[in-house]
Amino acid sequence: MAARARVEPVDMQRRIETAIPGASARVEGADRHFSAVVVAPAFEGRTRVEQHQMIYALFREEMASEEVHALALRTCTPAEWEKERHNVPGRP
Repeated sequence: MAARARVEPVDMQRRIETAIPGASARVEGADRHFSAVVVAPAFEGRTRVEQHQMIYALFREEMASEEVHALALRTCTPAEWEKERHNVPGRP
């Protein structure tokens, strides 16, 4: 079996921003442990669990194969981000 390519934060960020219209993401981490802050209008009207499920679904295969062992998420709508952004270093 051929070795799979290492998952990189920039690739995860691109996948999120491509799959979720209007999303802005910041992904950090290495060695199969990652964290992401994702702001998207698509989260409007969805519970936090539903928002996280949207992201986890994008990495289902990588998580099943343990290429991604951990993915900590902070998700919010643009309106929530305006209120919370001072609590989160950097920008998504």
